Amino acid sequence: EDLTFTLRNLAGEVLLRPSGNTSGTWSLKVVLLGSDDITDVPGEFRPEDSGRVQIVLTSRWAQLTGKVVGEKGEPINRRTAVLFPEDSALWFAESSRMRAALIQEGTFVMRGLRPGKYYVVVLPPDVHWDFQQMDKALLEKLAPDATPVVIGEDDRREIILRAPGGG
Repeated sequence: EDLTFTLRNLAGEVLLRPSGNTSGTWSLKVVLLGSDDITDVPGEFRPEDSGRVQIVLTSRWAQLTGKVVGEKGEPINRRTAVLFPEDSALWFAESSRMRAALIQEGTFVMRGLRPGKYYVVVLPPDVHWDFQQMDKALLEKLAPDATPVVIGEDDRREIILRAPGGG
């Protein structure tokens, strides 16, 4: 009711994230410990951190919409588009800057994006994306041919991507 929260019995390194259904209205903006951005920095919390943690949500989240076509301009379906940050230090499963979306009817939508510099790719048809088995080697391989995109706060971006290997 007073917009505070209490976490007890934290063990090991923890990434703080809001939970629950925000119905597309709210998105994570930043997690702060004092004035330090710890959004994508796992940490062990100490008793002296009590009262210093803030989870900031925003209704000004960004969105990336993409149209995906094959070599002849045909819409591509049932493939996966992956958005990943330019900074490879943020390539981990719980990163707030990683997204994947199923391509349906030649389009995909990624909502609740944080501002930053990203790459976006359409995975080859034989590649399955799994955040729990984060494949950094695959991202390193895909990055040189990926489409760079800069996302700002409250940004609505639209891009067109060509799919490797057609539909």
